[in-house]
Amino acid sequence: MLIFFILASVSPAHGADTSRIELADGSTVKGEVVSLSGGKYKVKSPSLGTVSIDESKVCTISKIDEAAESSKEDTDSLDSARIQIGGQKLRSTITGNEDIMKLVSGLISNLDLQALLNDPAILNAAKSMDIQTLLANEKFVNVVNDPKVKDVVRKIKGQND
Repeated sequence: MLIFFILASVSPAHGADTSRIELADGSTVKGEVVSLSGGKYKVKSPSLGTVSIDESKVCTISKIDEAAESSKEDTDSLDSARIQIGGQKLRSTITGNEDIMKLVSGLISNLDLQALLNDPAILNAAKSMDIQTLLANEKFVNVVNDPKVKDVVRKIKGQND
């Protein structure tokens, strides 16, 4: 969650005529399939921008049921509000504790975290709260599993107990 809040500034985006593309590695991409040419799908994703996906890596493509998705968006809006409130509480906890602030400041110099902050796909996924995309990204997972990040999370949890 800490990395998510460092990366995220909430601004959900949704496309028209959206499909769910399930990939061989188990991840999914939501977006508009623009074309299939030369064995590559061109997909416009609100979280990733326009991406090219090898046809061989695609397991299934299915249209997203707009009515069900609309209901899910309502739930997502509530979840977004909860995340924003959680983010405000997290920010307050971090800025209100000098020890935690020092640890977080130390994270900012982490080169892997800097790479995430400069990766448009990661920032877009964070902005659209696309947790699946974030967790499918090896760089993101590596930062989340970094012992220094885990130490900050432990201290924040201890502060909130």
